[in-house]
Amino acid sequence: MNHYELMYIVAPHVEGEALEAVIARVEELINSVGGSITDVKKWGKRRLAYEINDIKDGFYVLTTFDTPPQSLTEIDRVLKLTEQIIRFLITKDETKI
Repeated sequence: MNHYELMYIVAPHVEGEALEAVIARVEELINSVGGSITDVKKWGKRRLAYEINDIKDGFYVLTTFDTPPQSLTEIDRVLKLTEQIIRFLITKDETKI
C-alpha cells in the first residue's frame, strides 16, 4: 500500500451536518476500496485563489490515507461525480516511504 494525501474543497453552501456527511462519504469511499485513513484535517472555510463556477469560497479538507495504487481510479471517479466537491487533488506522500 502507498501513502497518499487528498485535498478537496467543499462548496460553501454545504454547512453543518451536510458538510460532515460529505466528509464521512469520502472516508467511507476510501475504506470501501481497501484503504485506511491516517488523518483528517479540516482547514475551514477559505477564499479560493480564483473563482470556480462563480464560487469564491470553499471548505478545505486534507485527508491522508493508505491504499493500493489501483484503487485510485475509483476514488477519482467518485470524487468527480460528487457535486458538493468543487475541486480535489490526490498526491503520493513521498515522506512516508
